[in-house]
Amino acid sequence: MELNLKGRTALVTGGSRGIGSVSYTHLTLPT
Repeated sequence: MELNLKGRTALVTGGSRGIGSVSYTHLTLPT
């Protein structure tokens, strides 16, 4: 469950940061 929470935050930050954060979210989703 903690991973899901982090993944959601990364998604929102991804728009501000860039693809770097989006990639991290993709790794968290499957996990």
